[in-house]
Amino acid sequence: MILAAAHILWLAVVVTMQGWVLHRISWGGVHLELLPGVLVFHALQCRAGAAVGLALLAGLLADCLSATPLGQSAAMLALVVWVMVRLKEYVFVETFFTHFMLGLGATLGFLTGTLAGAVAAKGGVHAGGLDPWALAGWSWRNLAAGIGVVTLAAGLLTPGLYRLTAGALAPFGYRMRRPVEREVRR
Repeated sequence: MILAAAHILWLAVVVTMQGWVLHRISWGGVHLELLPGVLVFHALQCRAGAAVGLALLAGLLADCLSATPLGQSAAMLALVVWVMVRLKEYVFVETFFTHFMLGLGATLGFLTGTLAGAVAAKGGVHAGGLDPWALAGWSWRNLAAGIGVVTLAAGLLTPGLYRLTAGALAPFGYRMRRPVEREVRR
């Protein structure tokens, strides 16, 4: 019970820090997202239901602290974490490259899904319809470059966030799960 509360508290700290401190760091109108990188840890270390539940809770908290419609971030984060949980059996859990690639994919999936949700909420893009300048304050080219730069930055930060999350949960008795050694069959 205490460990579950520690997971929730850590995600609340990350969401609050992202909402109040990191909202000023952006590229091409896209803000730096740390939450998908932190959720890589939970996807690789927790059971599937717990990881998706934590993603939903963190997404709802992020939506409450931002102008995003309630549930949009929660749905995207839950979907991204569910995909990562499914990939857990096929990757080396404790490598820098795995953390980097999953952080890259999680952030890219979250940002593009959130953008698609914003476009869908505005009625789609068609002639005379949605103005890309009104959507992000930038052109689509700058928005795409912003997503690329922010995704790369979040991917590079994910291995450090993975270790930081493990360290933050260690005082509560959390020990990281080690991957099960699999036998190679010929």
